[in-house]
Amino acid sequence: MQRVIEQKDNYADIFSMVETTYETDEQLNEILHDEKRNPRLFNLAQGLVFRCHLVYYKQISSDHVLSDKDLLIFNFHHALFDFPSMEVFLHDLNQAYTTGQLLYDENTNLRYLDYAVVEQQMSMSGA
Repeated sequence: MQRVIEQKDNYADIFSMVETTYETDEQLNEILHDEKRNPRLFNLAQGLVFRCHLVYYKQISSDHVLSDKDLLIFNFHHALFDFPSMEVFLHDLNQAYTTGQLLYDENTNLRYLDYAVVEQQMSMSGA
């Protein structure tokens, strides 16, 4: 059963934030492999479908400023995030990174109802 997440909900139920430190390329490769292949990182039945993993190199980062060898990994369950969504996500991420803000426009934001109507039309046209 799907539900709408309210502002007061505990977001730990839908995503996890993890911080890790590595020192060698082997350790980094293990982290990357685990992010790619570990099915236990998500729990679709409970709604845990997104993971953000901050990977620091040798803890040389200070004041939560990333160094050039640090990584920020966004990991989405495929049920939440399809390929076309990636372009939108990367565009918004780039915009937020380069401008320091993410612009919202009420005229371009889709509501779930809008999405449901489009999905229904797509299903009917293929029948």
